[in-house]
Amino acid sequence: MRKMITPLCLFALAMTCTATPVYAVGPMTLLTGGGAIGIVIWIMSVLGLALMIEHFINVRREKLAPPDLIDEIEQLFSEEQYQEAL
Repeated sequence: MRKMITPLCLFALAMTCTATPVYAVGPMTLLTGGGAIGIVIWIMSVLGLALMIEHFINVRREKLAPPDLIDEIEQLFSEEQYQEAL
């Protein structure tokens, strides 16, 4: 009599046939894997992020819209002088 192959055996057989090797990738491999262009892109990304952080820290509401200007615009709107407010 033939023995039946259990589903667990089929699963184990399928996993061994389709398994692919896993390679460890270090941080330096990620940085240098793109060559010279990849390194330039990494540097530009870091500089761009630094500039964004610096601008978020330094931009204040008072610099974008001085309080005197806000008061003047509010007064013009309350007087319904919309063209002058623009």
